[in-house]
Amino acid sequence: MNEGSARYPPCQPAGLIGFVYALSFFLPAVAIPGRMGETRIDGRVIDRGGQLVPPIYLKGGAAFSMAMNQGRAVWFANPVLWLGCVLLALRKWPLAALAGTVAVGLAVLPLFETPPDPELRTRFFVGYWTWLTSAALLALSGWAGSLARRRSRLRETGAAYASAERGS
Repeated sequence: MNEGSARYPPCQPAGLIGFVYALSFFLPAVAIPGRMGETRIDGRVIDRGGQLVPPIYLKGGAAFSMAMNQGRAVWFANPVLWLGCVLLALRKWPLAALAGTVAVGLAVLPLFETPPDPELRTRFFVGYWTWLTSAALLALSGWAGSLARRRSRLRETGAAYASAERGS
């Protein structure tokens, strides 16, 4: 039984997802603001700190590295997305859909982080949204493949039933 859609092989959506994902590494992704801490010399406070410092602007590749090095939960969307693309290529539609959905869930975690100081809120740029789109495309491709497979099976079952009815 053909598990895929006749219109496109699974490598086409996986290729598009891979392209969008790779593109996100070269685009501006985030601006991470910060504040100066206390400055001490010989145990004495010289400057209490607290001044805002210019934000650190990161492209997608640098944000990937920083999140991985810090062990941030958002980074784990990446291996889940990679696994989902392999599952998509293997036509494991429901598992690919699940992986894409989990990847989206992990990828949106930073959007819900609320620092105590609103001025310290991370800003997200086109690279982040492009990366998030790659995870969403995986989820949508998996769900679409699952639906197409289900419809195909229903048609086959219906045709077999109709054939059996005519033969009786």
